[in-house]
Parts: sequence; structure tokens; C-alpha cells
Amino acid sequence: MSHTPGPWIEERHKQEPKKIVDIRTADGVNTICIMFRCLVSQPEFESNIRAIKAVPEMIDALKAARAQMLKAGITHDNADIYNTIDNAIKRAGQ
Repeated sequence: MSHTPGPWIEERHKQEPKKIVDIRTADGVNTICIMFRCLVSQPEFESNIRAIKAVPEMIDALKAARAQMLKAGITHDNADIYNTIDNAIKRAGQ
């Protein structure tokens, strides 16, 4: 299964812009997730929003890095970093 293509954007809740955020597709049609700030600080909440919005680009970057490593002959047999990248892509369901 593939993830919803990026970019993903944030949409702040009108009454609670510092506590409730929707992460949506760039066209605003699909909601990826709704985030509520309850037990974390505002800076940590903002960092979490940025991290979630970056997921599509991070997956694409990992796929590109894995492809380049394979071209260079670096595989699961001879590099821990390849395994780390490959496992992250697999966990993302890609």
C-alpha cells in the first residue's frame, strides 16, 4: 500500500489554533490526521506537526537513497545503513 501523496499541509482549527490541527493534502480535500495538543508543550506540538507534514518527502528521499545505494552495489549484505533505510521504507508500507 502506498501513502497519500504529498505535499501535506496544516490547517489550524479556528477556535483552538494552538491546540487542534488538521494535516491535509495540499488541495485540502483529504484529511491525513487530526492532531490535538494535550500533554506536550507547544514547541513539541509544533515539531510533531512539521515531522508529520514531512513524511511524504522523507519517504521519497529514502527511496532515492536506497536506489543509489543499490546502483553502487551497497545492499543488505554489506551495509548497516542500507538495512536501516530499507527497514524504514518497509515500515512505511512502501
